[in-house]
Amino acid sequence: MQAFLALGAGLIIGFLVGRTNNIKWQEKDKKVFAKFDVFGLIIMASYLLFVMVRRKILGQWLAGDELSGFILFLCSGIMLGRLVTLRKMVLKVLIEQGL
Repeated sequence: MQAFLALGAGLIIGFLVGRTNNIKWQEKDKKVFAKFDVFGLIIMASYLLFVMVRRKILGQWLAGDELSGFILFLCSGIMLGRLVTLRKMVLKVLIEQGL
């Protein structure tokens, strides 16, 4: 049950962190590129702070293998959420360009 909770929370965080990039088409190089905006930098800084202190925060409720498993599923959800969000944004730009 905790694994699914961690995966769900990770997906939500991943979707938010994935939106930190501003995906655009660069006409000169014919490539998609990403650029951070101020809101994206705030979210990324918050995410990095959480990554540094997650064991201390989550260690109050979980211990040992449970804590490791929870963090593993949380990180998996974050990575999956970022991947899905970035893929969606890149596809949108490519479709707009007719590629």
